[in-house]
Amino acid sequence: MELNYTYDFAIKEPLISTAITSDDPSERLESLGFAPIGWDESYRIIVQNNPVNFVDPKGLLSEVIVLQPVGWGSSSFGHIATNINGTAYSYGPDGMSTMQTSDYLNRNSFRDGVGAELNLTPDQEARLQACMAGNQGDYGKVTNNCTSPIQRCLKDLGIDLGWNMLPVSLGNSLMDSGLVTKYNFYPATTPATGSSAPWAK
Repeated sequence: MELNYTYDFAIKEPLISTAITSDDPSERLESLGFAPIGWDESYRIIVQNNPVNFVDPKGLLSEVIVLQPVGWGSSSFGHIATNINGTAYSYGPDGMSTMQTSDYLNRNSFRDGVGAELNLTPDQEARLQACMAGNQGDYGKVTNNCTSPIQRCLKDLGIDLGWNMLPVSLGNSLMDSGLVTKYNFYPATTPATGSSAPWAK
């Protein structure tokens, strides 16, 4: 299974590189273990018509959100944010920003996102949150970018995903890790303005 920049999921037979799953989004999601609550006419998931405020009844939620590439700058390669119990951690050139996840998603409503919920214990989640809130060092486009804090913090928990410079690569590593228990889809609700780089699809 792989995640591409349009955030479509497909299971491919590696020897012949042919998709072996349906192009119907509902069938693809069901093959991943999702039981969609409902679909609108464009096959977007409706989570009780309120995906931003849908919460984990246990009170534990650690989610890595992979946002679609847009524009021409550093966002043309996508972005990673981490949601821990309703607080979003987003690392960029100005350092780590934190805000309510609902506010973060509203500010990024011009691009699609996929959230990967992580199977962590309460202790691991507390340690992850402390690490994400700590000093992340100076931003670097290649060496310390938006993917770095969550990878570094997971590694501190003994979860080594290797090095993933691009958000989509990190998303694929998470899918392959066995750590993800659920995927959440955050469809764009407002159109992006301006043009995007050819690779930002």
